[in-house]
Amino acid sequence: LPYFAAHNFVGQFHPGDLILPMFLFASGMSLSFFEKKRLKVPAPEFRKLVLKRLGILLLVSVSFSTVVAGYYFGMDEVMLNLLLFIPSLFLVRFSDRVLLLACFGIILLHFGIFEAGLLPDYTKVYLGGYPGAFWYLPVMLGGILCARNQERIAPYLYMFGAATIVLMYFCMPYK
Repeated sequence: LPYFAAHNFVGQFHPGDLILPMFLFASGMSLSFFEKKRLKVPAPEFRKLVLKRLGILLLVSVSFSTVVAGYYFGMDEVMLNLLLFIPSLFLVRFSDRVLLLACFGIILLHFGIFEAGLLPDYTKVYLGGYPGAFWYLPVMLGGILCARNQERIAPYLYMFGAATIVLMYFCMPYK
């Protein structure tokens, strides 16, 4: 890749580093629209849709993980999306205020854990490995918030999404 498109280099920021957060943000928006479907279909049918989506994500992730991470169930972009889909599916039912507090709470908790010296070395594994998934959750939750409120207060929520991405990449303790 050209230098400007390269990504995942410790201590460096490249435009290519924004691709994954944008993907996760869009996944959060998609999850919000998926949740709206829940209101239109019976609960058993919705559970089937959730299981189908989880199954597809797992199948694609296991297939990609051997190429990206070098072994089955290694961290890759799709596995990360799968891991974030599960808590986001439960959190999507909460109010916007709760989701906003969860986003900032996760970021503050992460910095607190980092300052206490309790975080693993994220630089040794692709995307920070499984513990790194916690750090990406606010981006997906920001996508949920934006999708829910796109007509009402979209500019403010898009700024929140952008601020989350900026916080994530410029204040990341392990970069």
